[in-house]
This record gives sequence, structure tokens and C-alpha cells, in this order.
Amino acid sequence: MKKLLIMALFVSALFSQKMYHSIEFIGSYQDALVVAKEQKRDLLVFSYTDYCPWCDRMKKYTLEDFKVVNFVGNNYVFAYVNRDSGDLPSSLQSKYVPMTFKVSHQDESVLATVGGYKQPDDYVKALK
Repeated sequence: MKKLLIMALFVSALFSQKMYHSIEFIGSYQDALVVAKEQKRDLLVFSYTDYCPWCDRMKKYTLEDFKVVNFVGNNYVFAYVNRDSGDLPSSLQSKYVPMTFKVSHQDESVLATVGGYKQPDDYVKALK
């Protein structure tokens, strides 16, 4: 009986947060900012280029990792924006990619940056 109760508590804790299967990408900074303000959640802006192999690797491995998907999905609105598109404000322009910017939904200030390719655990750690 005790084991059943412990198992039930574990399962309910496991599913208390929403589980995500993939990160919901928004392809425009302005669109993502509107959603972030509506949801009162900070914004993560992942800046990439089409010719960056490390950007592709980050998207394929890190951004598809279960821990990353759920951490980002439960805490942020995620914008996946091409650096060369002209869609990023000047405060988010960077010579280097991939680059992730944590942006306040309140005043659009940059709260943190995470540069370069990161393994999933390192990426989550850097975003906390």
C-alpha cells in the first residue's frame, strides 16, 4: 500500500508540469514578443544563419533534447530567428552564431546571453 501511494505521488509530480514533445518555434521576433507579453513569460531568441553548421547541430541535437524542450516550453516563449533576416532589434545583433538571448517580456532588455553550441545539460544550466 505504501509503495502504491509513493508511486502515485511520483506520477502526479511527474505530470504536474506540462510535457512538451518539441519546442514551439516562432519565426518572428515581433510575433514572439507579442506572445511573451500576453503570457507574461520571458522570451528566448535563438539567432542562427543558414550557413552555420553549429546552428544546425544545435537545432538537431540540443533543441530537440527532452530536457531542453520541457525546460524551454515551461518557462519561455521561443523565437527562432535568422540573424540575417533583418528581423532582430539592434540589441540582439551579434557577429557570432548560434546565440541565444534571454529577453524580458516587460521592457525588452537582454537578461542573459548564451553563445555558441551547447550540449543539452549545459544549455539548460546556462538558461537558469
